[in-house]
Amino acid sequence: AKKIKASSERSPQDKVDIEFDQFAEFDVCASTYTPIYGGSPSAACPFDGSKHHSEFKGKLCKVCEVCEIGAPASGIRLFAS
Repeated sequence: AKKIKASSERSPQDKVDIEFDQFAEFDVCASTYTPIYGGSPSAACPFDGSKHHSEFKGKLCKVCEVCEIGAPASGIRLFAS
C-alpha cells in the first residue's frame, strides 16, 4: 500500500485518455469514455442526460445510479413555489 501511495503522489493525475477524431462532432459515452459520433445509435439517461452507447440501454446509469439508460421518462423537473 505504501508503494502505491508513493507512486500516486509522484504523478498525481486523474485523467482518462480518449481516442477521437477532433474534427467530427461527438458525445462521450459515460460508461466507456469512448466517443459516440453523430449518427451512431446511442441512449441517454432520463435523469441526468448522460449519453451512452446503445449496448448499455436497459442497464443502470453509472453516473447517477438512479435510472435505467434509455427508459422513457420526463427527467428531473424543478418548480419554484
